[in-house]
Amino acid sequence: MPHCQVDNERNGTSGGVTTVRVYRAHHLLVRWSHWLNIPILLGLMLSGMSIYWASPVYQHTPDPQTGNVDPLADVGVWVSAHVPGQHGHASAPDWVYNHASLGPSMLALALRFHWFCAYLFMLNGLVYATGLVTGGEWRSLVPRLTDLRDGTRMFLYYVGLPLARLTRRSWLAPAFDGRYDALQRIAYFAIPVAGLLSVLTGWSIHKPMQLYWLAAIFGGYDQARVFHFWLLWVYVLFVVPHVVLVLADGWDTVRSMIVGWSTRASQESRPGPNLDGFFRERPPELVEVAPELLRRVTRRDVLVFGAGSVAAITAGVSLLPQSTRERLGVLHEARSEPRSEWLLNRALRIDDDVAEALYSNNRLVPTYTRSQMTPLKNNYNGATPDPSYIAGWRLTLDGLASGVSVSMGIRDLLANFKVHEQITRLVCVEGWSAIAWWAGLRFDDLLRVYPPMAQARWARIESSVNLDPSGRPDPYYMSLDLPTARHPQTLLATHFNGQPLTVEHGAPLRLLVPVKLGLKNVKAITRITYSATKPADYWAERGYSYYDGI
Repeated sequence: MPHCQVDNERNGTSGGVTTVRVYRAHHLLVRWSHWLNIPILLGLMLSGMSIYWASPVYQHTPDPQTGNVDPLADVGVWVSAHVPGQHGHASAPDWVYNHASLGPSMLALALRFHWFCAYLFMLNGLVYATGLVTGGEWRSLVPRLTDLRDGTRMFLYYVGLPLARLTRRSWLAPAFDGRYDALQRIAYFAIPVAGLLSVLTGWSIHKPMQLYWLAAIFGGYDQARVFHFWLLWVYVLFVVPHVVLVLADGWDTVRSMIVGWSTRASQESRPGPNLDGFFRERPPELVEVAPELLRRVTRRDVLVFGAGSVAAITAGVSLLPQSTRERLGVLHEARSEPRSEWLLNRALRIDDDVAEALYSNNRLVPTYTRSQMTPLKNNYNGATPDPSYIAGWRLTLDGLASGVSVSMGIRDLLANFKVHEQITRLVCVEGWSAIAWWAGLRFDDLLRVYPPMAQARWARIESSVNLDPSGRPDPYYMSLDLPTARHPQTLLATHFNGQPLTVEHGAPLRLLVPVKLGLKNVKAITRITYSATKPADYWAERGYSYYDGI
């Protein structure tokens, strides 16, 4: 939002030379972090909507005609049916996601892109806060007791201004002291708070087990997703009027956020009267400069800003997936971007390192009561296997300290190991979760009875009965670090909701590791192999995280 009142007596003389009075408006760190936030937030929004596509926060009962459960898909169907020029859209339910996200069906890339932007957002936020403190601008954002009343008056002024201009009536802006009026101060204070809440809800979603206390503040994992979704619209509701009013206010307002000074010196030079002592807004530094110097410095900084903007846009576009760039018309032929992939993969590895640092073998995930259980759908990635494999099922252990392989059936496991029960949350990489009652032997107990070789650090968990969507064999393999395997809540589950596992849920033995995403919870395990080196991972090979700690 713009400054509303202009100093009409800003020109002076110094030694016979005409000068212009300017004031220091914004610290360098504030200015650059402000502009960097634009591509970062855009990247977060686009990738966030692609993630949202996989499991919408808001769903309704399936539409009898389209089968849609997502209200945004309903919007796409309506647009494709009623808006001229959109009738031939390839996938009507995906219309919104094709126009307001990286695109549908690219969850792995969207997750990598989102967390790359998220780490930049957090770093940029620290830079912004440092600039506010260093330049003293934070005092201009401190709320005052009169802000609600004065903000309402300023809002009514903006609402009535267009009509007053059209009818050529006088429409005076409410008077205010300090750098910002009350409405600006409310908005500029609220946006950093929204940014902080976005970070906190983001971590609540990303690490709901290791940071379960944080998720609990927002009402739990599912409610944190709701808060996170609506915070996106807070940014949208701020940005649109902010941009319109800044452009309407004129060049000086835009220039002050590029070069750091403004020629509007009188209104901003008076400190606010409502706060005393440490929190009292300080008068800005006033400087007399020659007009030529002002033009030269402005020209230089605008050119630097323009070059930086071009570089940022180019870098951002290069990180976008090929299909998104094709929709934008900036790429018309297939080509790989190894540097972009390297950068996103590097961000993913950093995130894995953070997840591993947060992990503690002594930290238990929250448990629930039976009244809190929720339905758990069959989420086989491909076709559900035919139950015929169960009769001949065996579990094979390789990489043991004994140097020999061990094979056992489900009766051997149940006869030789104590069965433990727990009701825990299973979180899918798509975003949905379910609370279920599990029973089985602890993985740690298996490791104690059949210890792996001394140098082993990883377990490769395999299912040879897994199928692809067409029903063809598609062996599933997943890596699990041994510290997580030894977690007291990591089970080799044999029962679900008080009954032996069904085929849909991985009979007769599945991995349950609640400190990892659902894709690590392998169904119908047939082999466990211990190794010193990191084994191959089915989903890591397809662009997802390797560690997958939550």
